[in-house]
Amino acid sequence: MEGKPADARTDIFAFGEVLYEMATGKPAFSGTSRASLIAAILTTEPPSITQLQPLTPVTLERVVKKCLAKDPDDRWQSAADLASELQWMCTGSPTSQSANPAAVVSQPKLDWKFWGMVAIALLAVATLLFHFLSQPASQSSVRMRWVISPPEGTQFLATGDAPAPVAISPDGRRIAFVAGSPGKSQMYIQSLDALKASALTGTEGASWPFWSPDSRSLGFFAHGQLKRIDAEGGSPIDICEARVPRGASWGADGIVVFTPETTTGLYRVSASGGQPVPVTTTDPQLDSHRWPFFLPDGKHFLYYAASHNDIGHERDSIYVASIDGGPSNLLLHSHANAAYANGHLLFVKDNALMAQPFDVTRLELSGDPVVVQDGIEEHRTWWMAIFSASQNGTLVFAPVQNLDNNLLWMDSTGKPLGTVGEPGRYASLHLSPDESRLVIERDRPHHDLWLYDLRRNDLRGEDLLPTQFTAGVTAGLPVWSNDGAKIAFAAEKAGTFEIHVKSTFGTMEEEALVTTRNSLPLDWAPDGSALLYSTDQSSLQDARLWAMPLQGAHTPRLLLKAPAYTSDAVFSPNMRWIAYGSRESGAQRIYATPYPGPGPHILISPGYGGNPVWFKDGHAILYVGDDGSLEVTEVHEQGSDLITGKTRQIPRLIESPVGEGFPVDVAKDGRILAITRGQDNRTQLVIVSNWEAGLKK
Repeated sequence: MEGKPADARTDIFAFGEVLYEMATGKPAFSGTSRASLIAAILTTEPPSITQLQPLTPVTLERVVKKCLAKDPDDRWQSAADLASELQWMCTGSPTSQSANPAAVVSQPKLDWKFWGMVAIALLAVATLLFHFLSQPASQSSVRMRWVISPPEGTQFLATGDAPAPVAISPDGRRIAFVAGSPGKSQMYIQSLDALKASALTGTEGASWPFWSPDSRSLGFFAHGQLKRIDAEGGSPIDICEARVPRGASWGADGIVVFTPETTTGLYRVSASGGQPVPVTTTDPQLDSHRWPFFLPDGKHFLYYAASHNDIGHERDSIYVASIDGGPSNLLLHSHANAAYANGHLLFVKDNALMAQPFDVTRLELSGDPVVVQDGIEEHRTWWMAIFSASQNGTLVFAPVQNLDNNLLWMDSTGKPLGTVGEPGRYASLHLSPDESRLVIERDRPHHDLWLYDLRRNDLRGEDLLPTQFTAGVTAGLPVWSNDGAKIAFAAEKAGTFEIHVKSTFGTMEEEALVTTRNSLPLDWAPDGSALLYSTDQSSLQDARLWAMPLQGAHTPRLLLKAPAYTSDAVFSPNMRWIAYGSRESGAQRIYATPYPGPGPHILISPGYGGNPVWFKDGHAILYVGDDGSLEVTEVHEQGSDLITGKTRQIPRLIESPVGEGFPVDVAKDGRILAITRGQDNRTQLVIVSNWEAGLKK
C-alpha cells in the first residue's frame, strides 16, 4: 500500500489478520469503502483480542499483535520464527493461560475444550505457514487495485479544453494531477501511502503534468509557458514559451521534448531553460506530433502523430524518434498516446490498455499485444487516453464511464427538452433549413452520414430510426443547401478530402464539387449564392477560408488565411457577416468580419471559442467555450459596424472537436440541438500495482 517492496513480512501481516478474525469472529480492520479500509490499516490499531474474547491466551494476543505491527521491522521476521512461536504456545507454556483467571474459574470445561481445538487448528496453520511462507515471495503473482478520489470540493480535470491527465512518478511512489473546477484549478501531488493530496502553490491553471526522471521535479504548462517546479514545493520556473501545448516528456540528460502548438512537430529544450530546437517535422499526411514519452536511454522517445484533415484518423500512429533528429520509425497504428514500462509498449485500443513486448535497444516490437486493463478512458478530441505507468510496475488510469453521446434538445438556458434517436458516437449535426430533417455524422464504427426525419417524431411520438445517407466512403462535416435539396460534405479520396454534394431526395448522384486537396465544407449561403469552405495544405498554420460562387463560374475567392484564420466559418442570416475561429490573438477565439469583405476582425468571444452558430434573428452568436461549455454573445448592427453585447454561459457540456465537426445548431425558435459530451470520469483514479500479473491473452 505504501509503494514499498513486498516480502515475507507482508504475508505475516496478512496471516495475523486471519488469526485475529479466527479468535474474535471479527476482522482486525474495517471500513465502508476501499479507501477507508486502507486508511484504517495504515493509521489505527485493532481492539485487543482479550477485550473481545476474555478467555484468549495472553501468548496468542502477543503473537497476533506482533504479526500486525505497522513497521515490518517490528513483526516476526520469518515464517520459521512465527511457526516456532505458535508450536511452543500450543504445546503449553507458563503464560498460555487466559488473560482473565477469575473468568476461567467460573467457566465450564467446554471452554477449555474449545481452546484446545483452537490450539490444534493453530498448530496445523503454523505447519502450513512454515511450508508456504518460507518459500521465496513472488510479487508477480499478486495484482492489487485501489481507488483515489479528488480533494474535497474538487474534481479531476484530466479531460476538457485544458486537460491535465494524471502522471505517476517514475519510481511509482507519487502521482500528480490537476483538480478544481473549470477555470479554477491547480496541481496536486499524492503519495500512494498517504490519505490526502497536497496542493502545489504556483501551479494555478496547470495542464499536461510530467515528471523528471529522478521523480523529484515536475514539468507542466500554464499561461502560455512550459514550466518546472520542485515536487516538494517552491516557486515555478519558466522554461520557454508554449502557447497551445500537447504534452511533454523529461529525459535523463535534462532534456525536455514537447509540443508547443497543435500542428507542429516536437521540440527539445533544456529543463533549465533556453531556446527550443525542432526535433521532428510534420508533413501534410500527419500534421500534429504530440504526447512524447522518453525511453530509458534518455535519447529515444515515443510520440503520437495525427492528422487534423483525416476525419477517420486511419493514418494516426505511434512512432519512435531520437533527440538527435533523423527519421522516425513507425511502430503501430493507434488513435491515442503510448508509453513504455517494464519491457512493454503500452497503448490503448477500444478503451483497453494493451501491452506488447518492446526491445528498447533495437527499437522493435515483438510478439502479440495482450490486455492489461479494460475500461480506460479516452478523450476523442485530443486523441488521448488517460493512463500513466511507472517503471516499478504501478499503473494509474481513469476508468471509463459512459462513452455515448445524446442528440439533446434544450432551451436557450440549457434546460433539457428531449432527445433525438438513440445514444451513439456522434461528431456532427445540422438541421435542414426548414428544420424538418436532421443530418448527423457518426464516428463509430466509421465516419458516415445519416438522416433523421423529425416530422415523424412529431407526428407519431416514437423513437426515430435514421436512414443512411453515405456508405463506402469516409464522410463528415455535412452542410445543407439553402433549399434543403442537397448536402455538401467532406469525402475522403486518395488520402485527402474533397467536397462532394449529393441530393437528399435521391434525384442526383454524388458528385465532386471541390477537388482541391484537404477541402472541408463549412456553410451554404442562405440565398444559395456561395459555399464557404476551408483548405489546409499542411497544418492549421496554412489554413485558408474561401467563398465559392455556386452560380456561373465556380471560381473561389480567398477571404482569410492564417494566422487570422484557423477553423470554422458561418454566414450571418442577412449574409453581411461571417463568424469564424482564429488564433490571431494567440489563443482560439471567435471573430466576425464583413462579407464579402475586406473589413475589420471583430472579437466576439471574450475567452476561448470554437464552432460558432448564428441565432436565426442575427442578434446573437452561440459557440463552444472553455471545457466544452456553451456560450452566447449578443451582437447588433450599428450602421456598418457589428457591436458586441453581453456574454452568458449555458451550463451544458458538449463534444467540442474544434475544426473537426459541427456539435451544435440553433432552431428558429431559439431552441438548441447539441451533441452532449460522453460522461467524463472526474471522480476516480484507479491505482494498479504489479500490472503485469495475470495478463490476459
